[in-house]
Amino acid sequence: MNDRLPASASYPPIDTFGRAMPMRADFTDWWDSLPRVGAGLQLRELAEAVAAARAGQRAVHLALGAGVVEAGLGPILVDLLERHAITAVSVDTAFLRRELAVAATGRQDPDDEHVAKALAEIVATADKTSCGLGEAAARFLAYSDWPHARASVLAAGYHNEAPVTVYATADEPDFASVLHQDFATLTTLVRNCSGGVFIGIGSAEALSDVWGKGVAAARDAGDEPTEVTVASLDATQRDEPIVCDRELIGPLEIMLPLLAAAVCRLLWAPTEDE
Repeated sequence: MNDRLPASASYPPIDTFGRAMPMRADFTDWWDSLPRVGAGLQLRELAEAVAAARAGQRAVHLALGAGVVEAGLGPILVDLLERHAITAVSVDTAFLRRELAVAATGRQDPDDEHVAKALAEIVATADKTSCGLGEAAARFLAYSDWPHARASVLAAGYHNEAPVTVYATADEPDFASVLHQDFATLTTLVRNCSGGVFIGIGSAEALSDVWGKGVAAARDAGDEPTEVTVASLDATQRDEPIVCDRELIGPLEIMLPLLAAAVCRLLWAPTEDE
């Protein structure tokens, strides 16, 4: 009886299997031990795509939903922005509200009075200067004396010259007058994504409302980006299928730190002869 598995792409070969880690293993040992199949392969390939894009001075654009704040991932993204591993950030309005609350109070209460007052000031600035809601919010947080502003992703974007835009996931009458500039900026950023990476994280609308609409606008302008790695990281499987190169479903508080550590390892780990 021949009980060998048939040669098929559905049965990964032994050279893709995971490996046991040695004692006193470091992150490199752990990362190299991951199986090169399924999520292990997709996470590895996404990290390599991000590292290759930045090594080649190409764009890495993240679109972030409120789930990113809920998972406590702000400091990790701040670090990546300070390292210039991220070149642009788009956030939904729920993310903006939660980040304002965290910066002001250290808690995720989007109904905190600080949030309402800050949003009114930010919208007024965006309307007066026509800079867009994202830039106005990033500047507000960058120069804020709030006790936790240093943990702000948007402030880090401002300090490190990574453009910030905001997108609405529902009818947002309070922001309707200022979001048009955000979309104009987004379209320019998407047009400059050729050869780069776009990742939607913790947002069901990131690929449709940000990437999809941005690409459509760029296409209408005759400047559609090419050879872009498009990925989605989310905690839940969506009912509607999404079109992307890499889709990872699982806890954001685990997936994103692993991706960040892998990118840093690929870009800045010392060579063996150092």
